[in-house]
Amino acid sequence: MLRFPNPGSTIENFVSVYGAAFERQNGRTVDLDDIVAAVVAANLATSSGYMGEEAVARSTRADRSRDPLYNQLKMYAELFRTLGWLHPTPQSALNFKFTLLGEQVVAAGRDFGALLEECVMGIVYPTPILTVKGTSTCGHLPSFCA
Repeated sequence: MLRFPNPGSTIENFVSVYGAAFERQNGRTVDLDDIVAAVVAANLATSSGYMGEEAVARSTRADRSRDPLYNQLKMYAELFRTLGWLHPTPQSALNFKFTLLGEQVVAAGRDFGALLEECVMGIVYPTPILTVKGTSTCGHLPSFCA
């Protein structure tokens, strides 16, 4: 089963979040804090009822697992990675590069629908990040068994 995280309410919203991060950070290796900063600067994220730097200040926790904005963008990053719009770096699964495919989504603007459909159709598991270590009862990888 393929489970998509639900960081936002609409497809248009998550594409806007990607676009904001891409426009501000493309060409760099980014981490989740970089993406948070880009999304907050574009007024696409809030925390504790606040926008902008106050949202970041109220969201930031010493224990990152309890930081609302960080975790929201972690879910977005997982979705973007699954669609092929972000690639993790070999050094860290939480450092990313924007892809040429993601660039095309941004270039498509409001007409991103057909490209998004192709991205969904192109999802492949397992990936280098997600490996299957077990076998099914028939001795093959679970995805090959009926």
